[in-house]
Amino acid sequence: MTVYEEIHGMISNRTIEEFFDYVIAEQKNLLLDDNQLSKIVGENNEEDNISNNYSGKPQSKKDTVKDSKDVERYPRDTKISSNALMLAKYRCGNYADHISFIRKSNSKNYTEPHHLIPVSAHKDFKYSLDVEENICSLCSTCHNCIHYGIDSEKEKMILKLYNKRKEMLKNVGLEISFSKLKSYYNI
Repeated sequence: MTVYEEIHGMISNRTIEEFFDYVIAEQKNLLLDDNQLSKIVGENNEEDNISNNYSGKPQSKKDTVKDSKDVERYPRDTKISSNALMLAKYRCGNYADHISFIRKSNSKNYTEPHHLIPVSAHKDFKYSLDVEENICSLCSTCHNCIHYGIDSEKEKMILKLYNKRKEMLKNVGLEISFSKLKSYYNI
């Protein structure tokens, strides 16, 4: 009975896949306690609070630029992406407890910026897509899934991110339906 209670406590509300990840992480001593995690994600870290709020205002679009192969691209600002990761406290926007690793460059939890409304859709919008409100922080597993995963997994993830961000997107002039968003992902 004791073993059952211990396993039940570890499983909690996790899916089988999440529990499997948890067991492997625990065996490899990769789990962090709350104090370690708060140090990593920068909670209460004054130096990271340069811009700790979303602007909530539409931003003007930039002109496209041509890359070295003469292909037109929409310019992105790495400071905006970095700020979006900071605002997310370097946690995965799909599943905040996903195990990651520590970035060598800044000792923060490793996540990647992802434009929920793809930058390739910039012509369909009056305002810039390169804003913090449209940039999700994702662990590398979720980021790869959203680009290369099967449609059913991508759709669940996109819906979750969309529901979290649709009001923020609207505030910056980026109104979009879920069905239109799915079309950008070819779902």
